[in-house]
Amino acid sequence: KLDLAFAKSANKTVLVRRQHHGPLVIQRPFYPEGEVCHVYLLHPPGGVVGGDELQIKIAAASSSHALL
Repeated sequence: KLDLAFAKSANKTVLVRRQHHGPLVIQRPFYPEGEVCHVYLLHPPGGVVGGDELQIKIAAASSSHALL
């Protein structure tokens, strides 16, 4: 499981919630475009095989901008 939430801060979008259970994670957010939050989702080290379930929940507050 991966649960993320983004919100608008004074001059950029910030990651306000990052919860995970299991090996699916994200890298540290970065800002190559200034205010847009970029986040890379990282798959489990062993890959994904038949029977695996990945649950991703993402919430974006009003006026926030993120690229995943």
